[in-house]
Amino acid sequence: MGVQPLDPQGFSTHRINRLRHDFDKHPLFQLPELARLAKELMPREQCRFVKPGMTQASAFRHDARHPDGRDIDEVFARIEETGSWIALYNVEAIPRYRALLESIIDGVRSTIEREQPGIFQRHGFHLHLGATLGDAIPHRSRKQFLAPTAWPESIERLGTFRS
Repeated sequence: MGVQPLDPQGFSTHRINRLRHDFDKHPLFQLPELARLAKELMPREQCRFVKPGMTQASAFRHDARHPDGRDIDEVFARIEETGSWIALYNVEAIPRYRALLESIIDGVRSTIEREQPGIFQRHGFHLHLGATLGDAIPHRSRKQFLAPTAWPESIERLGTFRS
């Protein structure tokens, strides 16, 4: 499992960089495991849902409960349907995902720490799952590296940011 900048010499923590990864092959990024993760995050109110039918023109509003009353099993059973969507926040609170994030970060630590030594916080900020997967919203904070918790292989962007 790994993540690498497309241009290691040109990589900078001061801008968004193109990366390659194989996250889609990892067992913890498969739908049954992501559903299990969602079930663990739900009691912590770390799952968010949007109303089906939302478009890019819609105001973005997400809630801690599915607007149609779907439970996690039904959400994941219908995740490939248009309008299905769930966001999982703070996945690092679950030990197996924290370990995964640490291994991802360890793989790029030397590249990042050329400019920002001393990574001290790791966050899986959030993950969107749905009929189309969304980009993770970068979290701006000094010396934090944010690994996307599940992006399809075709999405190759990730950045580190400084406030």
